[in-house]
Amino acid sequence: MRIFKTLLDLLNYIPNCIICGKNMRLSIEGYASIVSPSKPRWGSGNERLYLKMELKDGVFRGKHKNHNVSIEATTNKLIEGEDITNRLMLNTINVKTCCPTCVFKSICVYQAGNTKKTNCFPPVALRTEELSYTMHGGKHCMITKHYMLNDKEEAKCFIAINKVSLQPVPLDFTKFTSLEQINKKIKTIAVFS
Repeated sequence: MRIFKTLLDLLNYIPNCIICGKNMRLSIEGYASIVSPSKPRWGSGNERLYLKMELKDGVFRGKHKNHNVSIEATTNKLIEGEDITNRLMLNTINVKTCCPTCVFKSICVYQAGNTKKTNCFPPVALRTEELSYTMHGGKHCMITKHYMLNDKEEAKCFIAINKVSLQPVPLDFTKFTSLEQINKKIKTIAVFS
């Protein structure tokens, strides 16, 4: 299991898309617990939040019209938005890096359970990596890698080409810098499957 202590570590894990080379974008998703139990907003009272984060001058700033969240990139210290972050930490938080145009993403998770107020965004654990694209000849390739939070063995990638599954293999996305490299690796895996 890979743990990222800061959001900058996560963004630097795979900084550019393997397919197109664009910078990956970071977002935070979760349910903020209710402020006042007497006035829940709806059903459960929890508010679903999706915060697109932008890195500028060493600070991640959330782009949300109702909630201001600013997090120092190198330390995860909350500059702004302590209240909303502490409300999010009562539930599970998903932190994603994804390409703005391609289907390539890494999904990390913070498990619910923090009941103490904090002034730092919590570390997150890598849960899933996904890559989907069309190979030469119109073949659709889908690669998914799942990490278990308590699994000690190396996570394996599940690869499907035109919905035909290949044998699961260990594959490290950080070792690839281009689509040509990953296509070559997949062709090799297909030969031995």
